[in-house]
Amino acid sequence: YYILARPWGSWSTIGTYFVDLAVDVVAAPSGEPDAFESDNSIEEVTTSETHLLTSDTAQTHSIHQSGDIDYARIELGGASDIKIDVATESSGIVIRLYDVHGTEMSNTENTEPSNTLSHQNLPPGNYYVSVANTATPQFIASYELALTVYAHPSIPTNVVATPGTGTIAVNWDAVTPSTGYI
Repeated sequence: YYILARPWGSWSTIGTYFVDLAVDVVAAPSGEPDAFESDNSIEEVTTSETHLLTSDTAQTHSIHQSGDIDYARIELGGASDIKIDVATESSGIVIRLYDVHGTEMSNTENTEPSNTLSHQNLPPGNYYVSVANTATPQFIASYELALTVYAHPSIPTNVVATPGTGTIAVNWDAVTPSTGYI
């Protein structure tokens, strides 16, 4: 903030003047914890079915006080690419992805937009995601946390190549969810 003091209507010098400034310090905004609290660490969400983020249901969370970080668990049954989305108006969202041991794999810190994190070629297993807000104030009354999983298809089996005149026909057993290859 800046203050400009000058005589009315001119830029001439003022001999002596005083500026009184009153500052009211107010508490950071806060709200009620969401239905997923307590979800402030990997340890708190490791075995809880409530904290399992699946691709078919978004979760409604809040950053209910300064310093609140929300965690959720992800289980992948096969090799996959994932996308994690946070629907909110805040511009300070930081999403972090962790492996089963709690080692950070990627994050959205210092990226725009910061409300989507994508990660490719994840092997099957458990992962954790955290959501924090670095904006001031940090309070977010409500946000949606959503997961999209793009499962890799299985490797085809019984691949047979049959030579023909000027062609080779390749056949294999169908692999879900693939219906064909280009």
